[in-house]
Amino acid sequence: MADTVPLQKTDAENAAEKPHLFRLSLTVREDRFPCFFQLLQRGFRIKVRKGMSLRTILCQQPGITPEYLEERIQTLFIDGKAVDDVSHAVPAEGSIVALSAAMPGLVGATLRRGGFYAAMRSQITHESEEEHPREEEIMIRMKLFNLLIRELGKGFLQKGLYVECGVMEDFLKGQTPDFWEGCRAVDLDGRELSTGALQGMNWVCDGVEDCLVFLRVTPHNSEESSL
Repeated sequence: MADTVPLQKTDAENAAEKPHLFRLSLTVREDRFPCFFQLLQRGFRIKVRKGMSLRTILCQQPGITPEYLEERIQTLFIDGKAVDDVSHAVPAEGSIVALSAAMPGLVGATLRRGGFYAAMRSQITHESEEEHPREEEIMIRMKLFNLLIRELGKGFLQKGLYVECGVMEDFLKGQTPDFWEGCRAVDLDGRELSTGALQGMNWVCDGVEDCLVFLRVTPHNSEESSL
């Protein structure tokens, strides 16, 4: 396997691949998935169709059924404003969508969507809009908190998500030997890479304003590898 892989690409490649520049696929042991959960709380991006409601967007994500949305995701924010009606909340390009299970105390009760205390937070409530899906794609940033990280994190990682190159570099450099021992395969832009090369990668994108990595994490099938 190659020890180093250059990150420089031609102008044509950069233009064709925007908004992301690199595709990183990792195959890891099942017990290594929690190592990635810090990325989910810090924030990651996904592509959605412009004009879609938050309900439509969420119910297209792995592990989120209409029932799960109603019963489990009790607190939602778009750009820091609490959401009561997910069917009429429409994120815009670059919006930050934060999801949480029920939070304790009066603060949790106040922020809970559709709750008794919702009227107390009129100044921090997201305004409703009509859903008008279009063919155009936009990117929104997602953040998962508390129990939702463990319940939904693996599904988002397997489907794939976008993170900034600098965030990816910090994440990889902060991992322990246990993480790397559980990392079974690395693929960067269609090329096999050693874990050692990935650890030392300098994710610098000269001249690129929004340098992203599309990350997909697949669980390692230990039974299959032993055949």
